[in-house]
Amino acid sequence: WLAAAQRAMQPAWGRLASGCHVDRDIERLVAAAGFDTSGLTAQTAFGVPTPWTWFVAGSATTSP
Repeated sequence: WLAAAQRAMQPAWGRLASGCHVDRDIERLVAAAGFDTSGLTAQTAFGVPTPWTWFVAGSATTSP
């Protein structure tokens, strides 16, 4: 249900939130760019799981 809600609200949300994309899988995109994502965690703002409160925190690194 979360992904469907994010896709439905994205057009308006993007305009209201300065281009923010709530429907992007950030961890997958960062990993596809060649980064190690083991230092990333998906979280919700204020512990409230709604379509617009998810974010990714941490550090993504490259291999030397």
